[in-house]
Amino acid sequence: FETSLHDFVRDLISTGDLAQVIRCLAEAGVPNGCYDAVSARPTTKFEILDRLTAELGLDVRVIGEGPSHRLPPPERISTCPRATQLGYHPTLSSLDLVLREMRALTEQSR
Repeated sequence: FETSLHDFVRDLISTGDLAQVIRCLAEAGVPNGCYDAVSARPTTKFEILDRLTAELGLDVRVIGEGPSHRLPPPERISTCPRATQLGYHPTLSSLDLVLREMRALTEQSR
């Protein structure tokens, strides 16, 4: 896998966590407003690649010159607590979700 030096942050949620957000909204009478559907913890590109390399043997080559621009591990992207106030508590981190899906894909291809 080839990638650039630049890192980025993603907050991906599982279908189970998305269903939990919808359930919380439905149980609250679908209150009007905006609600952030977030994971238990966002992740960075290099966190994902490091774990895929360690656990699944992904061969990664970073393209470009100069130091890598790795970001510190993020704790939260959204600061909007509205979904949490309705009882939403995400179960998976973004990294755990990506790893789960990649393991499933590699099992299917065997």
